[in-house]
Amino acid sequence: MFLNKFKFFVVASVLAFSHSLSVVAADLKFFTIGTGGTAYTYYPVGGMIANAISKPPGSRECGKGGSCGVEGLIASAVSSRGSVDNVNAIVSGLRNSGFAQSDVAFWAFTGTGTMEGKEPAKDLRTIAALFQEHIHLVALADSDINSVTDLKGKRVSLDEPGSGTYVDAKLIMGANGLGLNDVVAEALKGNAAAEALRNGKIDAF
Repeated sequence: MFLNKFKFFVVASVLAFSHSLSVVAADLKFFTIGTGGTAYTYYPVGGMIANAISKPPGSRECGKGGSCGVEGLIASAVSSRGSVDNVNAIVSGLRNSGFAQSDVAFWAFTGTGTMEGKEPAKDLRTIAALFQEHIHLVALADSDINSVTDLKGKRVSLDEPGSGTYVDAKLIMGANGLGLNDVVAEALKGNAAAEALRNGKIDAF
């Protein structure tokens, strides 16, 4: 008799607990933010935005040490290869949002530039302009690299395909009469590229 009641109590408790979980799950909303490599600017900025807009159930009140985000929202910053990767993930429905360089976003929206031949992503929308970005060509001080044209025949990291840096690096090289075949191209992220340059494994990034 005791065993039967005990079994019933456990089953009933599990069912009740499962029901409460389903209620909580129904109240939750998840929102993903495609960022960039973990060593780049996009990733930590995405993390800060995700923390600011998240407010899972049970959070302390805003102003009392708790989140001031959207009730029931759990946002997460997801590492990616960068702008092109993020735009493609948004268009395919894999991500809810993401960071992208303005040129990449414009080309995706219009189906032009590096996105020529693809269906224009007319459902893309800009949430905010975050900051200006600058392109830096980095080489050692004692190298003979003083301009883009000096990259010919050199070992150069252009970042990963799928990143805005890779897209712009190819455009800048092209504007200076260089193609991918004119350099020994590597696909290293910033911190790895800096380390490779320091160790003499590449000539520039």
